[in-house]
Amino acid sequence: MVTTKLVLLSVVAISLVSGYIFHTAKTRTLELPRSPLAPALISFGVAMLISSLLSGTYPVENLLGVGGGLIAFTLIILIGSLLIKGRSNQDFMAVFNSSVIILGVLTLLQTFGFGPSRLINSLFGLTLPNTSLFNLAGSPFVAVQVFGLAFLANVVALIKQRRADTLRVLSIAVAGIGLALNLWLILPGKEASPLLLPIGVSWTIAIDVLKAPRTALIGVGPENYSAAYQQLRPVWTNSTTWWSSTFGQAANVPLTLLATTGLLGLLAWAFFFLRSFNFARTQFAHEPALATVVITALLLQLVLPLNMVLLAILASALAFLLANHQGKKTFSIHLFRIEKNASSGDSEEVAQPHFLFSFLPFVLSGVVLVAGLYGIGRAQAASYTFFQSSLSLQKNDAVKTYELQQTATQLNPYLPILRSNFALTNLAIATALSNKTDATEAEKQQVGQLIQQAIREARAATLLRPQDSQTWQTLAQIYRSLIGSAEGADQWASSAYVQAISLNPNDPHLRIELGSLLFSQQKFGDANLLFKQAAELKPDLPNAYYNWANGLRATGELEAAKLTYQKTLTLLPANSDDYTKVNQELESLEKEIETTNKKSDSTKTGSAAPTTTPAQESVIPSIVNQNLSQSDESVVTRPSATELNVPQPQTPTTPVAPSSPTPSPTL
Repeated sequence: MVTTKLVLLSVVAISLVSGYIFHTAKTRTLELPRSPLAPALISFGVAMLISSLLSGTYPVENLLGVGGGLIAFTLIILIGSLLIKGRSNQDFMAVFNSSVIILGVLTLLQTFGFGPSRLINSLFGLTLPNTSLFNLAGSPFVAVQVFGLAFLANVVALIKQRRADTLRVLSIAVAGIGLALNLWLILPGKEASPLLLPIGVSWTIAIDVLKAPRTALIGVGPENYSAAYQQLRPVWTNSTTWWSSTFGQAANVPLTLLATTGLLGLLAWAFFFLRSFNFARTQFAHEPALATVVITALLLQLVLPLNMVLLAILASALAFLLANHQGKKTFSIHLFRIEKNASSGDSEEVAQPHFLFSFLPFVLSGVVLVAGLYGIGRAQAASYTFFQSSLSLQKNDAVKTYELQQTATQLNPYLPILRSNFALTNLAIATALSNKTDATEAEKQQVGQLIQQAIREARAATLLRPQDSQTWQTLAQIYRSLIGSAEGADQWASSAYVQAISLNPNDPHLRIELGSLLFSQQKFGDANLLFKQAAELKPDLPNAYYNWANGLRATGELEAAKLTYQKTLTLLPANSDDYTKVNQELESLEKEIETTNKKSDSTKTGSAAPTTTPAQESVIPSIVNQNLSQSDESVVTRPSATELNVPQPQTPTTPVAPSSPTPSPTL
């Protein structure tokens, strides 16, 4: 739902650019806008482009994601206002109100189980809910914003103009019903209640991004807010109900842009916001409905995260509002003659252009359109193919899943999630083939090929997004699964886990995973330290205490292990299977302690709470303590893998490209 809206926004922008070039070729006149928003829009678009291109080694993901959407937003306003010049602003409100009415009717049908989800399910074999939880706007939360925008704009226009037409009245009625219905769905505790990042956490992350000069200027990248959140979120978020969630945006647009595009992007947005707000306010007397749409959509950016639906509405509304304001006031550059204003009668005639030059703009228009649509088309095809692979996975069709994911990575080799998932699929099929008792020689060879491809794809994902802990976690899981069958796999797995921890220092699960790996290697001291750190990060996580208790028991610290088991029990439901299991292990430990005490004349030395003894000390430094303060360099530099005395995993140093296709496996 989100990807297709982003694609549509980009396609509209590319089509407008191509149409503008075609219009220039046809009239042999290059028209430039003389609008009050042109400097602000150009500044904002350039800032988004700079951040998208310079914030990472491979900018494709930024350009195909939020960065590209924001660039398309500026192009739609700038070029759209030129191409629709002279058109009535009533066209926008007519289309907008019609769209709102259609959305409202479909929302009501969805409420009674007869909405568009039934058709989509039948066409694509999905299991979307046939309730109001599904909404074509993207979600009930987005639908509330759309209905609220339409309701307010039409009511204001009705009061201001004291003139009602059928479409406006119907839009007010439908928007009011849709607004009430979806507001009910997103109330706290309801099924569609949105999970938004608190303003305090958003502010903390934004301020920490400013501590490094590079990210302070251009940010971490329009598509990389989730990585910044993982690395910079405060430790107290582990005490919330959403502690394991990852957020892709801040609480509002300014804080999101500050983290992702830096001061350059935020200042450009502020310039655009102020100019647009003031411009819409001056146009309110003439176009109350359109001006209300612009003002309300701008104000929503101050309090809510960005969504592509409202971004498209704002772009269209501003384009029409500017078109009405500009009229024929443009700065025109004629091919082979120049004049300051299209209405000016003075001009200087020069020689006619060369024959080839006359057709150059037409060719350029076609090239821009074809190249843009081709790039976006490949990306969308990759996304859709990956979506189809998910359906195949649900049907337990491993071979089809493999083939579709391989195609998706070839269509768009620059998307980390595609490479990571393809890596895990390779590993899963390799595992299945290796477990076959009657595997053929060809299948045994395929196992090795699949494992190598899994490693290559996982490494490629870490190169595409090296600041994302999830890509390193995937690589670590792949290496871990190869322990015992590949030399050095344990060291590479440890190293990848360390990288993941350094990029997500407050995630207790990563420390538990690495601790479990070290525990399996009988490095109990190191494992205990990691389990202890996990418990410190989230004191109410029973899994951390359970693993720590096992580690303490392995090192012979039985009294400390007993207390830690008891702590684990206090965090588990008394009627759960986990409680029963831990209680049995505690009883077994108590018998072991009793037997040990009978064999020894020494005095039992226990402590009131689990403590770390010298035997537990490890060469591993406490990454928890290093990162709780969120040091100035936390965004740019990371604790090195060498701090944990394990080798650093290697990543490709050449441009990422899909590896040679491995023949489709057979099961």
